[in-house]
Amino acid sequence: MASGSKTRREAIMSATEGTFDFGTLLVGTVAVSLSVSMVLLILKRLLRGQNVVAAVSHSPVSWSGTDVCVAFMIMIGMQLGGVVLIRSFVGPSIETRPVDLAASICSTACAVVCTIGFFLKRGATLSMLGLSLLHWRQDAWRAIAGLALVVAPLLTLAGVLDSFVPYHHPIIDFLKAHQDATVTAMIVLSAVVVVPIAEELLFRRILQGWLETREAQRSGWEGPLPMTSYSKGWGSIAVASLCFGLAHYGQGAAWIPLTLFGMVLGWSVSQTGRLFSAILLHGAFNCVSVVICLLQNNQAS
Repeated sequence: MASGSKTRREAIMSATEGTFDFGTLLVGTVAVSLSVSMVLLILKRLLRGQNVVAAVSHSPVSWSGTDVCVAFMIMIGMQLGGVVLIRSFVGPSIETRPVDLAASICSTACAVVCTIGFFLKRGATLSMLGLSLLHWRQDAWRAIAGLALVVAPLLTLAGVLDSFVPYHHPIIDFLKAHQDATVTAMIVLSAVVVVPIAEELLFRRILQGWLETREAQRSGWEGPLPMTSYSKGWGSIAVASLCFGLAHYGQGAAWIPLTLFGMVLGWSVSQTGRLFSAILLHGAFNCVSVVICLLQNNQAS
């Protein structure tokens, strides 16, 4: 979530301001410790010849590049259309930001449903779309491990990049100006639930899944996915992750850490063909960002 970059940056910068912030220091220490522990665990598994994420065989996807384009048009078109439609029904005296946020939540949720329906109509299955909960416990643990891995590095990177390219996002500014329960609930619903589902479905499964299938076909791979070599599959992950990052272009340098975050999410999905762990990790990461922002608002007030 692009709006999280501002809050992650502020979490770092607050430690350098005039007042000693013990809470920030404690959170930073825990985050770094968890990240270092996860890096050591990953290195240990690699040295033993084990996969970082246990591979689960899954079938290549059945949809085409045209279907991928249709999915993007559904997502983008319905979100923009929802905002325009709701604005046409409200008076000019009503503040547009909460209206836009409510419209975005509703239209994004509808776009997800319509996109899933489109692919089911085209012959895909829920399992092929990554929407399986059969191994939800394993996926939940993967999400927890992923969060421990990425929090500290992305916090640091966001802080460094902001010193060169300042980050601005209207949602963060709006949250700071309207610290009430309704606005907070809407932002949490959007950032932690709706947006992760939509973005992971679109970028990690529909786009990346199609790219992986194309890559397997070009390389002559005839078995199920994932392809067994570490050198295979990364091209698809990189392209999908870059598209994910560039979708947030114009919000400072947020697209850079988001692209790296997408690589972590993409690798997890490529190994299992399931979205649940990526959705949980994405939502948890956004939740950390929102919580940091709320804590800083309370401290400032």
